[in-house]
Amino acid sequence: MDFKNILKKAGEAAKKVDKEDVKELLDGVDTEEIKAVVTKFIQSKKEDVKLEGDTNLFENGFVNSLFALDIVTFLEKTFKIRLGKNDINKDNLSTINKIVALVEKLKK
Repeated sequence: MDFKNILKKAGEAAKKVDKEDVKELLDGVDTEEIKAVVTKFIQSKKEDVKLEGDTNLFENGFVNSLFALDIVTFLEKTFKIRLGKNDINKDNLSTINKIVALVEKLKK
């Protein structure tokens, strides 16, 4: 099953079941799928660049503090996770690889 179908099913399921059941549906999403979705979201704002997983998004001007908040909202809605105060920091959001690691940590 591809990630779009998982998200669709998760969205449909969210209307019928509690948050833990939705998280269970997302457990099958692997690291590469998460990375692809996060990369696509960030690149949708900066279409003319190709991002690598360890490119520093802040230092290279891809992300500013306002866009970082957009990323947080995107992650929470897409992956049905909740980022706490300690999760939302420049280090956790500095690269695509670190964002993916954060999502995987919070999915558990």
